Amino acid sequence: MNKKKKTMRILIGCFLLLVVLLVGIQAWGKKKEEKNAEEAEAEKTYLFQTEELQRIIYSDNSDNLNNPNTWVFLKENGTWIYEKDETIALKQDTMTAMENTFKSIEAVQTIEKPDSLADYGLENPKYRLSLQTADEEHTFLIGNTSGENYYIMEENGDIVYTVSNTVVSQMVWTMDELAETDSFPYVSQDSFVKMTVDMADGTQKVYDSEDEEQEDTVSTISSTLATTYFTNFADYHVTNETLNSYGLDEANRNKVSVTYKSDSDDAEQTTEFYIGFKDESGTYYCVQLKDSQQVGRILATSIETLLSGE
Repeated sequence: MNKKKKTMRILIGCFLLLVVLLVGIQAWGKKKEEKNAEEAEAEKTYLFQTEELQRIIYSDNSDNLNNPNTWVFLKENGTWIYEKDETIALKQDTMTAMENTFKSIEAVQTIEKPDSLADYGLENPKYRLSLQTADEEHTFLIGNTSGENYYIMEENGDIVYTVSNTVVSQMVWTMDELAETDSFPYVSQDSFVKMTVDMADGTQKVYDSEDEEQEDTVSTISSTLATTYFTNFADYHVTNETLNSYGLDEANRNKVSVTYKSDSDDAEQTTEFYIGFKDESGTYYCVQLKDSQQVGRILATSIETLLSGE
């Protein structure tokens, strides 16, 4: 019996020793990984690092050196705004991705003794990027490509670097990609109830799902509504002074009111929108939702079907 107890104690002791060794090996491995990570981080060169940005300014000089396309974004109370027009709501996830890229810019290559700046496209840089924190500002000049990277230097600096092309790819030049935009209401064929069109010439058209004589017309209208959407936007802040340029002032617009059933509880709800002129291409009509400051573009074929019922 004593022999069995002794054997058991030895086995338990061996097991505990193995546990201690395993824990020790894991701790050693973790410390080694941390050390390797620290050494790798120490070898990196950063042009710019900060915890948070307050303002981002960038310009595209590639087309017109005397009149560059410039964007300015300001962060207020944790929200990014478009400084030129603060009424335009920005996609905060897009702006956060931009901030995350710009607040830590790592050099791919360092050229401590560069040749002529013109050789790198930095004498007349394609882009200028200014990054402001709460207490400092850095401006970078971005020149030619170098493979998949770009040449870059700090303004008034004397060292040229290359950085990943993600820095330039985060400079978004269209408001379509930055602004929170309206969505045209989805009305399925099954949920359609009625649509009233008050034409600019004073006439009115009514398409009612309960009118048996309109069965074919209602089918055409409802199926068109189900596939109607904003392709893009002509204006993100239309005003009373600029409405007429889109044919959306009261004298020119066609007013449309659509009644349909909610998918959740079958309750009826109504959406109102206005149809203006065709755009310059003739491919789209300018359309504005009620109480919106945005002017969207919808395919002319869809709008013409809604207006004619054919």
